[in-house]
Amino acid sequence: MSSAVKIYQEKTIEAMGHMERKVKKELIDGIWYMSPTAGIYHGIVVGNLQKIFGPKLWGRGCLTFSENLEVYYNNDNNYVIPDFAIVCNRNFFKDRGVDTAPDFVVEVLSPTSAKRDKTIKKAKYEMLGVKEFWLISVGDRSVEVYLLVDVKYELANVYAVPYDWQIERMDEAELAEIVYIFNMSVFDGLEVDVRDVFENLE
Repeated sequence: MSSAVKIYQEKTIEAMGHMERKVKKELIDGIWYMSPTAGIYHGIVVGNLQKIFGPKLWGRGCLTFSENLEVYYNNDNNYVIPDFAIVCNRNFFKDRGVDTAPDFVVEVLSPTSAKRDKTIKKAKYEMLGVKEFWLISVGDRSVEVYLLVDVKYELANVYAVPYDWQIERMDEAELAEIVYIFNMSVFDGLEVDVRDVFENLE
């Protein structure tokens, strides 16, 4: 390699290092919220959701989206971007998103956006009428399932995958109470194994 090429590569790498990282921008009630690029474990979980729901929804006319769907509200002046969403009604698609409630939404909690996901965005999904909403904690390996009941979210259940050290400390009664497989409310006959949500995290 010539010295000129080497110097060019070094300068290019240095310049790339100073470039602004890609951020997710959301306009919620007239306020801009920006989140940095999600971490690797966050990405693994979102990828797992794609693998879980893609085959199960094949032939139902539903589409899955990972962090690239703008959900508009308030006369299209505001929008939120779910970490994962499923939309079955294609009549409301716009250039960059939809102006109707997705059928199903997931937020994977991150240190920089956990409070917003649990409060502001959860309230918006409730207002929009998203029928089923999940909050996923990577650290706890848990899924909180919220269902829309009379225009309000109710916590239907919490499903978790214990770590090996936790299982070792459980007695038979506690182990018997663990539920890994459950049926979704929003999609008839669609069964989910919560262990698949956290696959490849170890």
